[in-house]
Amino acid sequence: MTLGVVLVLASVSLAASASFTVAEVKPHYGCQSPAGQERVRQYISNLTAAGTGIISLLEMEFALPQPSGYAAFGAACGKHFDPAVVLFDEAQFSMVSTIGATLAGNYSAVPYLGGAPQAVGKRAYSMCVSDPTARFGPDGIYPVGSRPYSGAVLKHLHSGRELCVLTGTFAHCSNNWTEQFVTDIEQGCGDRQLLIVADTNAGCVVPTLKSDSQEWSMNKILAKHGRLSWGPCHDPGQHSQPTCCNDTPDFPYPRYWYDRTAICRGGRVADFKVEAGFVCGDSRAEHLFTRATIELGELNDKASPYCLDHSQCASMGVLPNASFLGSQMLPVDGKCCPTSSGDANLPCCSS
Repeated sequence: MTLGVVLVLASVSLAASASFTVAEVKPHYGCQSPAGQERVRQYISNLTAAGTGIISLLEMEFALPQPSGYAAFGAACGKHFDPAVVLFDEAQFSMVSTIGATLAGNYSAVPYLGGAPQAVGKRAYSMCVSDPTARFGPDGIYPVGSRPYSGAVLKHLHSGRELCVLTGTFAHCSNNWTEQFVTDIEQGCGDRQLLIVADTNAGCVVPTLKSDSQEWSMNKILAKHGRLSWGPCHDPGQHSQPTCCNDTPDFPYPRYWYDRTAICRGGRVADFKVEAGFVCGDSRAEHLFTRATIELGELNDKASPYCLDHSQCASMGVLPNASFLGSQMLPVDGKCCPTSSGDANLPCCSS
């Protein structure tokens, strides 16, 4: 099972609070039947008709006609060129710059969108979150496999705020992130607000390799890789329904909490939803697609109700000893000042 990740990073700004919708679509490379592929295309068409701001396409390995009003960027990883691609609504966002070797500007050159994986520029096909030649598990019996990422800095036109949007894939068992991946994000995105939409492949109890994915908040994942500076994050998908996977024939239903939409360094994720059924339908390892609303909030804004906009509330989610402590301590809906259950503020709001 692969995972896909989307990071959306927003710059510190005095602009008004901004919101937009995000979707993750992961049909998996097993979606090969014409009927299943057409169902996925129709699902994406419905998303664009609804004005979804950012659509992450993970392991979607078939052509998609360019939706009216949408542009794309993407890259791939590994010998099969597994893709990580984003569609964005040009009425809501404009392109500022790309991250690493991400391809943009020529829709047909973005991996698979034009019907083929090949693209100009070899570097764009080595955009790997983890080393695809590495192995993990007892005696190294499992290959890490392709874990792609791509990213771009976009400007949110309504608010004027810059967003660094990254989509990609994490490896199972918290396999080490490549120096290239970390450097591309930190140099390309800087200290901007961060939104992660990811198939995290979170959780792995060695040596059984049993998944404990629901215990892994985005803060815990970042801490594991020494990237607490990318947070703190609000990650409601940890408390929603599992998304992975259509492991037919033995387990044709989701068992793992892999796919997440998490915003970091301010704001919150609202209305995180997991689709009730598989869209491609006949794709082994297809994930349930997700949708959410991103509320960017205001960093250091005393009037904001969002936990991450208050430094003391936000710090509750990144205590050094926490496994998933942060998710237990902070309200699942990301509201602290006041909470959504009443008029009371949490004690951290006063500071």
